[in-house]
Amino acid sequence: MRKMGRRQVSALILGLLAALIGPGHVPTQTPAPETYAGSFWDRRRLTGDWGGFRDAAAKHGVTRDVDWLQTLQGVVSGKAA
Repeated sequence: MRKMGRRQVSALILGLLAALIGPGHVPTQTPAPETYAGSFWDRRRLTGDWGGFRDAAAKHGVTRDVDWLQTLQGVVSGKAA
């Protein structure tokens, strides 16, 4: 295994710091709904309005959403390596 030079170590540290710090502000991708309330089958977000807190916070511009994308993969040939 080859040793890393100072430039490579510096670039690695800088990259890790940039990944940890991330952007200061990320705009929302989808606008918040008018209300988070409603029945389980009718509301636009799974967890609802949190007793009215989520609606009040959204009116002040504070929203929190989590998106989850899962891609399942498997061995097509039937033999594992």
